Amino acid sequence: MGLSLGCGEPSPPPAVVRPHRPRPKPPTTAARPANAPNEQSLALAYLTMGRPNHGRCGPYRLTTNSSDPRLLAACKKIGATLDGVYAERFGVTPIGAPAEGIILFGELADYRHYVEEDGRLAAGYAGFASDIDGLVVLHAGSGRKSAITTLAHELTHLVHRRALGTNLPPWLSEGLADAIGYGTTEEGIGPLRGVSGVEALTERLRGALDRGWARPLAELAGLPRSDFDRGVRSFDYEQSALLVRYLLLDPGLAPRFRGYLAAIARGERYDPERLRAALGGPWSGLEAGLAVWLRSNEH
Repeated sequence: MGLSLGCGEPSPPPAVVRPHRPRPKPPTTAARPANAPNEQSLALAYLTMGRPNHGRCGPYRLTTNSSDPRLLAACKKIGATLDGVYAERFGVTPIGAPAEGIILFGELADYRHYVEEDGRLAAGYAGFASDIDGLVVLHAGSGRKSAITTLAHELTHLVHRRALGTNLPPWLSEGLADAIGYGTTEEGIGPLRGVSGVEALTERLRGALDRGWARPLAELAGLPRSDFDRGVRSFDYEQSALLVRYLLLDPGLAPRFRGYLAAIARGERYDPERLRAALGGPWSGLEAGLAVWLRSNEH
């Protein structure tokens, strides 16, 4: 995310390097099935030319040219436990078994070559989940820790399809994926503990709220994908990640939030006003509560 400030404006909080960026997703009318990996996928074809290793990450098929045993072990652990953690954390059980696959490039240069060939993505992506290909594609060129976070985040996007359907708003899709991705390590998917694992995002959002730079939550809740995280200065990702975390950790809001997710899983179409009503208060009250929670987690 680039920042472009006018003369005389105060400096923004420190920038955060994120393991993912928003991306346009093709429309789909499918209910909630998982897509089997598309054998014609350019990523799969490109990596297969390099004589990769084939294996499994739990139920997910893995194709990779990475030789990092610790990363591959973490991949297996994440894949095997993700559905269970998703159900426990969000109160919604994914339907069926995953049928998608994972393409893991060991080196950044190979991934960038693929991105150039594909033509659909920006070079800054560390990974993405493709409904068309039925694949998560990522690289390990920025280190094992970043690859693990990206993998958990992007796999969660695929699980959304089996648990909550295909029409989640961007803030909710990204915020839920961050609630899995951040905090995932070689040991597996960690629990949510305050702002642990998202300290940089928290510092940045605190600064944005102090300066009045963050969107009103009522606006964020209704943003389409085409408007999410756009413009010269955006805090949409930070707000989404921390709002979801706040809703999951607040004793009063958590059951209401999970109840609304369960309604979406049953087929109710997402509506920001229905969400607000389910949470039991005005958006201004949620904004105030989020701000207080962020301050209470200062170190």
